[in-house]
Amino acid sequence: MNREEKPPHPPRHHVRCRRRHRSDGGGAVIGVLVLQARAERASELSHGLQPEEDEFVAVRKAAAAMAIVAPLAIAGAAFLGLVLARRALAPMREAGRRAAAARASDLNLTLPKTGADDEWDELAGTLNALLEDARGSLLRMRRFTADAAHELRTPVTTIIGEAEVALRRDRSVEELRSALATVRTEGERLATLLEALLALARADAGTLLASKTVARLDEIVARSVERARRRAFESGRASLQLECVGSNAVVEGNPVLLSRAVENLLDNAIRYARRRVTVTLGGDEKVARLSVADDGPGVPPELIPDLFQRFVRGDAARTGEGFGLGLAISRAIAEAHHGSLDFRPSTTGAVFELKLPAKSPDE
Repeated sequence: MNREEKPPHPPRHHVRCRRRHRSDGGGAVIGVLVLQARAERASELSHGLQPEEDEFVAVRKAAAAMAIVAPLAIAGAAFLGLVLARRALAPMREAGRRAAAARASDLNLTLPKTGADDEWDELAGTLNALLEDARGSLLRMRRFTADAAHELRTPVTTIIGEAEVALRRDRSVEELRSALATVRTEGERLATLLEALLALARADAGTLLASKTVARLDEIVARSVERARRRAFESGRASLQLECVGSNAVVEGNPVLLSRAVENLLDNAIRYARRRVTVTLGGDEKVARLSVADDGPGVPPELIPDLFQRFVRGDAARTGEGFGLGLAISRAIAEAHHGSLDFRPSTTGAVFELKLPAKSPDE
């Protein structure tokens, strides 16, 4: 029996491992693992493992580049941010400059817009609207002050003049009586004007309606009409006709102020009426309506927009001894009661309609 042939033995290799250390030239020490293998063919394989040596070099180069680029990038970003911030804040600096140069009485202050339709433009638009309202209020206050001073000067001048004439030499009893009557008339006129100015000041401050209660508007109108009828008969200008329509004539408010509003409308109608003034009271469950109509010359179209402004009088056909405050006060009283006062065009004169929130008598 033949002996099986054994496979040849694998070639024998002699492998030796040792560790070396070497420098990369930059002061860093890198470990090197050297394998030496000796085969039968006397070949020697030397394999050095240098872990991530190339990566270290790349990192060092990147770090050096970052050391140069990072400060430049930070400086550039800071400069760009400064430029953008100055550009964004330019409208605010301009607004501050205009505000510093403006005075309290300056009527032409406006805030600039960038045109970008951004938050600043929105804020500037809102503030410009507020400034426009303030300008209108300031102009109205100036006009009101000038008109009030003019109206106050007339009765004061008359009173002083009558007193000087009476004291210049000895006067008879009749002359003194006439002078005193004039002084009293002008004093009453002055008191009426001061009371009207006080009412308008309270209306502007929102304190006109200090107290309110449930009131019968039909009773207030009836009393006001009776007083106005006596004044009309004394002046011989008009006769009054009271027509009450509807039963919902109960409102919540101040009866004294409501009486004043109604009497102002009646006095205005009597002053301009030719023969007749018609008062109509009506309404429904929600609104009480009072209309006062006269058969006078009417209101010129160009005067209608300013009809309820203070110290506004009509043309020569509608002039009188009033101050031009009655309609303004009546509207202020109506608005204080959450109502309204409006002018209705008419072919036969002027019609003013007062509307007030109605209140149920059972409430």
